[in-house]
Amino acid sequence: MRQQDDPRAPALLRWLVLLASWIVARRERGVWRSRHERELQDWWLLVEIGELSTRSSREIARSLRQACVESLWARIGEENLRRFLRGPAMVAAAGCALFGLLAVLSHGFAATRGIAAVFRVMLFPPENLPHAAPPLHGGDMVFAFSAPIIFALAVAILFVGFRHRPVYASNWNYWLFLGAKVAAVATLVPLAWIELSALVRAHIAPSEYRVILTGLSFRLVFIVLFVQAIGWCFADQERRCPICLRRLANPVSIGNCSNVFEPAVTEFLCERGHGVLSVPEMEGTEADRWIAFDASWSELFEVHGR
Repeated sequence: MRQQDDPRAPALLRWLVLLASWIVARRERGVWRSRHERELQDWWLLVEIGELSTRSSREIARSLRQACVESLWARIGEENLRRFLRGPAMVAAAGCALFGLLAVLSHGFAATRGIAAVFRVMLFPPENLPHAAPPLHGGDMVFAFSAPIIFALAVAILFVGFRHRPVYASNWNYWLFLGAKVAAVATLVPLAWIELSALVRAHIAPSEYRVILTGLSFRLVFIVLFVQAIGWCFADQERRCPICLRRLANPVSIGNCSNVFEPAVTEFLCERGHGVLSVPEMEGTEADRWIAFDASWSELFEVHGR
């Protein structure tokens, strides 16, 4: 047993062990804390008796930080992290993060607020405002940004109609999730285009190069990205379970491309046992087919469904 007069480790390191222990699950917290406190005390005892230099305190701190990371990873769990990345919460978190980052970088969407203010004055001019007071280029500026958005939305509708097959779910949460993704994309991409083009214009002197760069080039890039982003919403939705909205996993190829009676398909499985999606490997042959499982299959997927 350790003597009572043994030197104690610095309070900062002991507090670090205490705080890190709260990351660990409750049933393992006591054992984890006792083990690392004992290791810390043994390390520091070697420092005090001269076996290790005081520089070794950095190694002790590094070891404790590594233990904190390992305990955090154990608390989160690889399986829980994988379920989060494949679930609908990941899409919502990414959308909120991108919106917040764009708001910070654009100082609260300054360019978008300026365009909205001009549009509001054009629609509802104040009574005490002279007729010639609004800027003559205000309508042109509003049109320059609204026309590409409307055109990109029309192209995206046509692209989705011809490229993507109809979705196969009828429950409300499936359609609500799809609508939320489309609404987020239809908001974030135009906001990013407006704010980024304003930022570029602010750092380039007025010239024909600025007109070409922030005018035609930016509009073409915006239209392409907008259409691709809307297409991603539907492509991502087609590879999700219509019940739990998780990304389907474990693709398995079945059949043969040269066999008419058993054509080649790829089956994607819901990890919670809700069903399997059969996707033909040859485009234009037939639509994707969702095969729902009954309740008797749930016991086979109870590990993944927790």
